[in-house]
Amino acid sequence: MPTSSSSSSPPQVDAQTHKRNAETALASDAPALEANADHRTHSHAPPSELEAPKQRKKKQRKEIKFSHRNRAKQDTETPHAGSYATRSMRTLFNVELPELSPASAATSSAADTTADTTAADTAAAAADTVTAVHDESTKLNTDAPDDAHDNGSNKKAKKRAAFFMGYLGTNYTGFQMNEDQRTLQAEFELALFRSHLISEQNFGYPNKYGWSTSGRTDKGVHACAQVCSAKIELAPDQTVEQVRDTLNQHLPADLRVLDVVKVTRTFCAKTQRDRVRYQYMIPSFVLMDPAKLASIFTTAGCTAQGRSPSNPLTADEVALIQSHVKDYRATLEQREQLKKALQVFEGTHSFHNYAKGVGAKEARAQRYIESFQVEDPVVFENGMEWIPTQVLGQSFLLNQIRKMVCMAMDVARGVAPLETVEKGLSKDNDIRVNLAPAQGLYMEMAYYGGYNRRKQKNPELKDLDWTDEKSAVYQRWKEFRNGTLMKHVGEEEEREGNFVKYAFVQDFISKPRRMYQLEDES
Repeated sequence: MPTSSSSSSPPQVDAQTHKRNAETALASDAPALEANADHRTHSHAPPSELEAPKQRKKKQRKEIKFSHRNRAKQDTETPHAGSYATRSMRTLFNVELPELSPASAATSSAADTTADTTAADTAAAAADTVTAVHDESTKLNTDAPDDAHDNGSNKKAKKRAAFFMGYLGTNYTGFQMNEDQRTLQAEFELALFRSHLISEQNFGYPNKYGWSTSGRTDKGVHACAQVCSAKIELAPDQTVEQVRDTLNQHLPADLRVLDVVKVTRTFCAKTQRDRVRYQYMIPSFVLMDPAKLASIFTTAGCTAQGRSPSNPLTADEVALIQSHVKDYRATLEQREQLKKALQVFEGTHSFHNYAKGVGAKEARAQRYIESFQVEDPVVFENGMEWIPTQVLGQSFLLNQIRKMVCMAMDVARGVAPLETVEKGLSKDNDIRVNLAPAQGLYMEMAYYGGYNRRKQKNPELKDLDWTDEKSAVYQRWKEFRNGTLMKHVGEEEEREGNFVKYAFVQDFISKPRRMYQLEDES
């Protein structure tokens, strides 16, 4: 006989009753759980010691995150301090921009006040203008190459472009924008704005128009193959040739755009450059026998006593020395020694002794040099002979090329043996190497072979290759290099005597044999 369901089934419990029973059980077990937890804690280190490392790391992550967020916010709220978008830069270098709207002028004025007021005061002063441009700035800060604005028939499209440029670095403190300094990047950004290629809202904010550059040259260094990229605003039917011509109209005479090429939306001039070639021009007289050169200085009354390394000779002394050395011609043996010394640098080495602020154990000290060649001498109009040298590599450290050339010149003129070059490449040795003058160095060519292969999915885009001797851009490059840049190097030496001063400091003040640990300090 089957059992009735009412006698065998468990009693039905509603939800409220079940919840109350669970809470009662949990409350009754609480003391035991607390006791067990307290026992486990006190059986090891105190809670403060266990939690401190985790708390510190969490705090550090929070501080880093806040710092990055605050910096990014600042970058989008105030113009770059080295841009002519700021009133202080326009005042310092007498730049007039009547086309700036009152809102943008007020924004740059508020940015200038930041360094002299508290953050709260600056925020209050700039609040209205930041709010006024915020919505428009946000819309323009996109990476879409075909992003368009300005409704109607005058619609503009945003395209990423690469700019192939040449410049003389004499009148600039370097390429990269810096506060209160005249830089090439600031001049180029100003030309972009005046050419209506970047908007007023983006003027002064390189991150908004996707700025990148293949390399940052130092103060006084020239280039005929600098490559930069940015998102520019093109009018309907506006060609890259028109862009180049318009930019050159707004640029100073010592900064020229040689070519403009449309590129992929993800192109970066810095990271996608495969190789770069620099040229360094050496006046032959610096390879002269040290004793003979010292005699010329001494006869002219130039001795080490009371001389400053930064400006050791007067203009009259420089002119007198130049009159004795400009007709000197390097011997075949000297050029061969120079060639051998430079070839030692080829390959992968640690260049910690040939760079500024780099330790032997740092990974960035490792650099690969594909070739370092010596070209045939050339004679400039004033009769001085120069020896061109060319170095091809993937990338270079700060001051690396100028230090390598300094060492090679000392080998060629017999001050140091060839083994000294190899000694400087050893991680076990620390030696001091001086800088050859910046005026002899310039960036000659940039290569983007990898980008050209990868962009094959976009056949409508041109290759970034400026080495075709039959092309119009090559002829413009050659004319700037030979007719402008190299001519300027010779004229600058004749006018300022930087290599004459270098030769004097090298032998009369620095004493290279002591620097290279070839003789005692006594």
